[in-house]
Amino acid sequence: MADEPTDEPIEALLRQGADRERRLLRRERRAEQDVAALRAKLGDDEARLERARRRAERCRTEVTKAEEFLRRRQADRATGPPVAAAPDAS
Repeated sequence: MADEPTDEPIEALLRQGADRERRLLRRERRAEQDVAALRAKLGDDEARLERARRRAERCRTEVTKAEEFLRRRQADRATGPPVAAAPDAS
């Protein structure tokens, strides 16, 4: 039966189908690997972003403290230097 002329086109079609299926599977696997790599990169980027946010928040806190210190110094200057009491004449 394998020697019949009608079997050759069927076998060729089956081989072609199998080849196409293998190519599709390879492409799908590459796409899965790409997705996994991109997810890992996204995780790394999100972690870096969170560290940057924490740094920015610390800097924001430091700036707020420095501005408050500046306002106190400006208020001190606005009131002027303390005036010493006059010496007692007695």
